[in-house]
Amino acid sequence: PSIAFNINLLDLVSINMYYLAPNISGWSLTLECFWKEQGYTLGQQNFIKRCFSNAYQWYNILCDAAAGHVDALINTAVVPVTSDQLQDQPQDHPPPVPVVPTEQPQCPLATPAVSPELAEADAHTPCGEPPKHQQVGVGESMPSPSAAMPAEAPHEGPPPTLKLTRPSEHLCKCCPLCFGGVKPDLRTSRYVLAHVLVAIDANLAQKCLKPRFIDITFAHSQTQFIPDKDVKAMEAHVEEMRKTKAKRSLKINLRLPEDILQECQDSFTAANEEQTKSSVVVFADTGLVAMVCRHDHILWVINMTRPGEKQHYTFALLDRLFAHLPDDWTVGLLYDIACQIERSMAKHGILAKFFACLVFAVSVFHAYGHQWPCQLLYHPHKVEGYGLTDGKGCERIWSWLNKLIPSLLHLCRQWVIDRQILHIMKDNLRTLACYIHRKRKACTKCDSKARKILQDHKVPERELREQWQAQVLSQTASLKCIVEQQEWQSRVVKLDKLVREALYHDDDTYVQFVEELESACQTLDALKECLKQKERSLGVLNPRKLANLKGSEYLQPCMNARVVKTRIRKKLVEQKFERARLEKAYEQQVAVSTLVSHFNRLVQELEGLKARGGIPRGVELPMWLEAQELSRMDVDDPIWVDVMGDEEANNGPPRWMSDEAVRACIPALLERDRVKEELEQLQAEEVTLKSWLREEIDRTLVARAGAGGMFHISLDELL
Repeated sequence: PSIAFNINLLDLVSINMYYLAPNISGWSLTLECFWKEQGYTLGQQNFIKRCFSNAYQWYNILCDAAAGHVDALINTAVVPVTSDQLQDQPQDHPPPVPVVPTEQPQCPLATPAVSPELAEADAHTPCGEPPKHQQVGVGESMPSPSAAMPAEAPHEGPPPTLKLTRPSEHLCKCCPLCFGGVKPDLRTSRYVLAHVLVAIDANLAQKCLKPRFIDITFAHSQTQFIPDKDVKAMEAHVEEMRKTKAKRSLKINLRLPEDILQECQDSFTAANEEQTKSSVVVFADTGLVAMVCRHDHILWVINMTRPGEKQHYTFALLDRLFAHLPDDWTVGLLYDIACQIERSMAKHGILAKFFACLVFAVSVFHAYGHQWPCQLLYHPHKVEGYGLTDGKGCERIWSWLNKLIPSLLHLCRQWVIDRQILHIMKDNLRTLACYIHRKRKACTKCDSKARKILQDHKVPERELREQWQAQVLSQTASLKCIVEQQEWQSRVVKLDKLVREALYHDDDTYVQFVEELESACQTLDALKECLKQKERSLGVLNPRKLANLKGSEYLQPCMNARVVKTRIRKKLVEQKFERARLEKAYEQQVAVSTLVSHFNRLVQELEGLKARGGIPRGVELPMWLEAQELSRMDVDDPIWVDVMGDEEANNGPPRWMSDEAVRACIPALLERDRVKEELEQLQAEEVTLKSWLREEIDRTLVARAGAGGMFHISLDELL
């Protein structure tokens, strides 16, 4: 910088940039106007803009390097363990692990062998550079403390013989509630157990234009970005795995039939096609993909360099997360298309070594885009182990970073985003205890509401759980019996021909063909029985042949109502996915209202038939729909749950469909289960937070004592 500026002024501007949109031009013009009013003229307009911009940038680089150096001193401090500390230590938390200082800062909570991977927060890491950019370290242009920091070692992972016993220091800094201690002892969930919950989402608005000239690209000393080389390596690995044949041994781990998962994929593919993709011709960086914990703390960010949200970004984030976690930790993933991620991992064996350590759920914000059977098994409020976590953390992060979009279309994009992320992490540390208190109040409110519903209806808990399991089994069955029956029938004919040929030629493959034929015949018989059940599901208690139902006065409006409801759901999903003009969204709303009116008329017609005795006794009619309430797209709205069953028993519709008490109590029971899980997680997080705070104070005091009087910080200031 060619002009000296007051450090207090630079501090004020830097803090202002955290909470408002960055605007160097505005501050420069303000200073020029202020000095002009004081009688000082420095030249033409915008004369000090470049000088002030350089001073601001290099001052913050110096501050970041100094902060990284102080953190390294604290992280490498050796905390002596005394007998009193061992006696005061909680039983569910081991004593602090001393750390031996080395040349590169090591993780005090893990083994030293993983230092190249775990110390990336303290390394001067070059971020992914756009085309025509020259990646230049800070030390090459101007001497600074960050120039002495080593570059990040290649991502090779920790040696297999030395394993982590606690999360890495990077994760501990990102979120002490999740990673500040040992593995939490969670016992409320009976089947699904996740020791940590994370969410992943992409933001296609955080783009950067291609530069017209070569300029210096600054890299933050504590960057949260995963290097481009690691992302490209994961992309190549995923493409290679997709070329291999699908493994049948892993397909059995899927919770839904293949046809339902394919429908989910088609719906999201159609929605993405409606969005305007970022062109790589115009933009060097096309967006961001972030991983956050359940407390909205960012763990890592990936810079997107291609249009569209690809699955290899998610796999790169998961691979980095597991490299920083002990082997016995289980991760709960919330993602917009979590069902497709699980499907890809099971089908192609991608990251197969981590598949058993993952549980999947769909973020609440995008659950409406999935098929109803998928929501039953992937909605976080329906899945065990997720508590009240909704997966909206990434959306809140994008809201905080939204103000950076206009100013980051050109240069220094990743450096500014890193500074904003680190400030958010630092600022959130002050409210960790408030977060636990606020969540406990929310749990009390939800539990009281759910308990009141259960007490009003007085349905036994065991019966509710049985009905819930029956609903899940009924509504997650495959719906393509006819197509599958035709395919297997063709296979039976083909195998029968092969058996005859093998028998005629006395071939050795005769036994093999006979076994395959028997297996295919069994599958065909099962599909025929499934088709008969579909025919019985038309609402008639005493099943009759389908030919006798043609032209029925009851069947026509009943089937029309079912089709109209399906169209309403499709329109609602399209309306939620709408990214075009407001007028287009209004047109969708008009179409939905028209379909709702049509559906209600069909229901009214069915009610009239029932009053005249034209409907078999005991048949449950669809519920009326309210157009104003459909916009919520809640998981328990009638638009989802009040659909004619696919398998009605001969003795009447199931209670989860026809009994209003059971229908009201099942969501309340699931809500109470999630509240219990949330309270258990909050209790474990409180213990972890206290332990982390104790260790941080001890290490800070040890580092201060070993600094030789360089720092003058009192214990009261630390507390």
